[in-house]
Amino acid sequence: MHICKWQKGFNFKSFKKLEVKAESQQTSSHGLSHTHEEPKKKSKKTACSHDADETQNLDYHIFSFTFEQDGDQIFSVSFPDKVMFHEKINYKYSSCRLIIVKSNNDYDLTDGVSYIGGLYEHWERDYYIERTSLPKGKYYVFVEIDWHESVDDNQRMFNVTCYGAGRLIIDDQSQVYKKEFFLKKAFIAKLKYSRSGLGRITMKEKKAPLIKRYLEQNFPEGYNYVIILNQESEAVYKESQVFDKFDKIELCAPHKGNKYSIAVGPFQDEIVLMKAHRGSNFQPGIGKKQVMLGDTKLRQMALENEFKVTRQDTP
Repeated sequence: MHICKWQKGFNFKSFKKLEVKAESQQTSSHGLSHTHEEPKKKSKKTACSHDADETQNLDYHIFSFTFEQDGDQIFSVSFPDKVMFHEKINYKYSSCRLIIVKSNNDYDLTDGVSYIGGLYEHWERDYYIERTSLPKGKYYVFVEIDWHESVDDNQRMFNVTCYGAGRLIIDDQSQVYKKEFFLKKAFIAKLKYSRSGLGRITMKEKKAPLIKRYLEQNFPEGYNYVIILNQESEAVYKESQVFDKFDKIELCAPHKGNKYSIAVGPFQDEIVLMKAHRGSNFQPGIGKKQVMLGDTKLRQMALENEFKVTRQDTP
C-alpha cells in the first residue's frame, strides 16, 4: 500500500498531488492518511479562501481520484484499530459519511457530476463502497466524520484508500470546493441514479408542471434535503418552512436555526441541506409553497377562462 502521511505542519503545497503506479497491471492499492484537528473557533475562512495547509481546520474533506483505466474499484475510509491505543483509553469508532461522484468532464465540477454511491454508517472500523466496471476518469470522494465523544483531538486519525485496477492520481480538493456546493451537485445528480425513498411533487395544480420538488428525509448519506428543479420559462417558485421540532439535525449554509426561505427562478435549481445525526428527529411546522406565474402564463389563463380585461385610462 502506498501511503502519503499528512500531519499538522506538513507543507503539502509542494506536494500537491500523489501519483501512484501499480506494481501489477491488474490491481493496485492507494491511500491517504490524515490526522484531523478541531476547527479553530476564531477562523472565518472558507474552503475557497484558506491556504492549502489549513484544510485540516475543516470538518470535511474532498479528494479527487483520477483513474487511467477502466475497472473495478473499492473506496474505503478506515480508523486505527482499537488495539493501537492503551487499554485505559476508551477509544470508540466514529460515524462516517462517504459520498462518491464522477466528474462529467473529467476535469472539475463545472459541468456537473454522476452519482456513484454514498453511505452514513456508525461504529465500524472500516467503511467502504465497491463498484464494478467503473470507467476511467476523475472521481471525487467526500468524507465527513462525526467523531465519537471518547476520541480526543490527538486521536482523530483516519485513512482514505482505494483498491482496484490501474494507476491513480490522488489530489486533495478540500480547499477548492465548499461542502454545500459539492453536496448540491451530488444530490441533484443522484436524482438520475435513484429516486428510491424520495418524496416528489410537481406544481401542476399551480399551473407550473415543470417545477418539481423532491424531499429526502431518511438521511441515507447523513443528510436530509429539499431539491427544487424549475424548468419553467417564467415562473418563480418560493418556499418557506419553520420546524417545530429540530433535534440532532442542523440546516447548512446559507440557512441557520430552524427555518429556511428560498426563491427559485426560471431554469434554476436549489437545495436546502440538513445535516442529520444518528437519532435525529424533526417535525415541520408552519410552511408555505408559492408559484409566481409570468405574464405569458397569466395571459394564457385569461384567454382559456374567457376573462375580459378592462383597461382604465389614466387622466
